[in-house]
Amino acid sequence: VVPREAVTDRGGKWVVFVLKGQQVSKQEVVLGLGDDEIVEIREGLEPGERIVTRGIETLTDQVRVRVTGS
Repeated sequence: VVPREAVTDRGGKWVVFVLKGQQVSKQEVVLGLGDDEIVEIREGLEPGERIVTRGIETLTDQVRVRVTGS
């Protein structure tokens, strides 16, 4: 499961942004069950992958980011 705010609709597909060093990679995902706060990712992410949870509105694939927090 991931925070609901980490998932966004881009062109009719659900995506998350996975951290790869100091860049992000747009990753298409298949959603499962969820509520207002969390949502299940059924396909598209591997356990342990780090995803962006804030500021995803303006992100694009392969853009450099500054990681804050844990």
